[in-house]
Amino acid sequence: MIYTVTPDPSVEFNVRLWDALNVGGLNRSAGDSILAGGRGISCAVMLHRLGQEVTSLGFLGGAAGDIIRDFLVGEGVICTMDILEGSMTRVGVSIRDVRRTVTEIRGKSPCVSAKELASLLERLTAVERGDTVILSGEASESVPESVYRSIALLAADRGAHIVLNTSAELAADMAELRPLAVMTTPRELSRIFGKETDGEIRVAEFAYALCLRGAHNVLVSMEDDGAMLAAEDKSVYTVPAVAVKTVGYCCRSDSLLAGFTAAYLDSGDRETALRMGNAAACASAACGTCADRLTAEELFKVSKGTVTALKFGASPLVQQ
Repeated sequence: MIYTVTPDPSVEFNVRLWDALNVGGLNRSAGDSILAGGRGISCAVMLHRLGQEVTSLGFLGGAAGDIIRDFLVGEGVICTMDILEGSMTRVGVSIRDVRRTVTEIRGKSPCVSAKELASLLERLTAVERGDTVILSGEASESVPESVYRSIALLAADRGAHIVLNTSAELAADMAELRPLAVMTTPRELSRIFGKETDGEIRVAEFAYALCLRGAHNVLVSMEDDGAMLAAEDKSVYTVPAVAVKTVGYCCRSDSLLAGFTAAYLDSGDRETALRMGNAAACASAACGTCADRLTAEELFKVSKGTVTALKFGASPLVQQ
């Protein structure tokens, strides 16, 4: 069983405008959509579409929470998220105008009581040896970093694999817990190490530095340039993005992690897992939401032979 833990999911209200954004005035929509959001939500759906059994944990509240619950259940994901009392799931707004300028508003995170946090930890006692727990999202006022660490420690004590799909700060703090994988980006690596990731070699060095802190694998979304994987054995793998017409990026990195995790748990082979993750990410970019399994598998076939393997040596990286 794979458990995705998303303490602070969101509903995303996306709006397209006919004209430039008129600040302080009336704006008419050319189209809009409401999506269930949050790193763990998209990851759970993509994992299920790839044939994995998934249980989604976390917190939901109000009408926005109902949207997420209905979406997960409709996708076939087991949803055992706790219902918050008197607090609503966060709502985000994204406005894209005719100039392709995007204005975003991040909603306030809900209040989570100590009782509700205890309920989540109680649900995690169902985790068994060999299960996988994917921790997603960022710490908030109600769900501080200490709660994420408690969840990870509980999972580790029960013999489960830990996967981190969190903020840079949480990933850096919990790498010592030996996660199976850490999902990150060049920008987040820059935040962790306080230096610019100017070029692929620097990205690889920073990703491997997280392995030195304890992570077995560090998966890096390079967006239009594909993906990278740094491993604890000093290997680094890169794969270019599959050529597709991009519709949207909202589920791309979550699909990358889902595809990698599903394939790695099934095969134990890093190259295969990276190819599958990259294929799932590109398939999702092509449809603007979580892709279906057939499309991801077709792109996986197309990507055969495209993985480049490198190895850390005396100089930064050498061809393997």
